[in-house]
Amino acid sequence: MILLQQNTVNDVVLTLRELTTIENPFYLFVFTSDDTNISKIFTGVDISTNVNTYNEFNIELTSGAEDLLDSVINLPYKGYYTYNIYSMVTEGNLDINNVTELVESGKVYVNDTVKPVKTTYAGGNNTKAVYNG
Repeated sequence: MILLQQNTVNDVVLTLRELTTIENPFYLFVFTSDDTNISKIFTGVDISTNVNTYNEFNIELTSGAEDLLDSVINLPYKGYYTYNIYSMVTEGNLDINNVTELVESGKVYVNDTVKPVKTTYAGGNNTKAVYNG
């Protein structure tokens, strides 16, 4: 599972090379919200130092402007997403019809950076009733 925080750059490490059959691949990410069924399609630059062992990406969740070709995306809803990652031969491709193969699927959890506010209830009767009978 991939855990992403809102309004920050998230370091994501995957093993995409295991199922990739093309040389020098680029990757297309598709995140689909489990709640809304709306998808976000984007690409990112693999920044790993050993692509035969692992693939590393910086995925930035922003509430501002997106850059879908550099993995800067806006996912406004907290919660679970299903992800599919495809390999492709063309850099900068956002068309899912031009991918080569599906190389990984899984779940993403988007967590908001806003801390919940604790609220307490101060009203009501604090007397306990006891029944004997």
